[in-house]
Amino acid sequence: LLVGRRFNLRNKMAIQQALDRPGLQDSVQVIQSIIAITLIFEITGIFLLLPVFVPKYGLNYGLWLAIFHSVNS
Repeated sequence: LLVGRRFNLRNKMAIQQALDRPGLQDSVQVIQSIIAITLIFEITGIFLLLPVFVPKYGLNYGLWLAIFHSVNS
């Protein structure tokens, strides 16, 4: 999904059952929306944490800390 792969029928049906949704395409769109929203929040967290970590730890390590804390929070 993240690297452009398509869901096969078995995966789509498993997602449909897990989400208790009637349509296969609808279930895939829900998963894609969840992933997109999650990425938006994580990227926002990174940008909010950069001004905290970069001045104290430098660019490379500060960026790593911002990514780490954003993803793990």
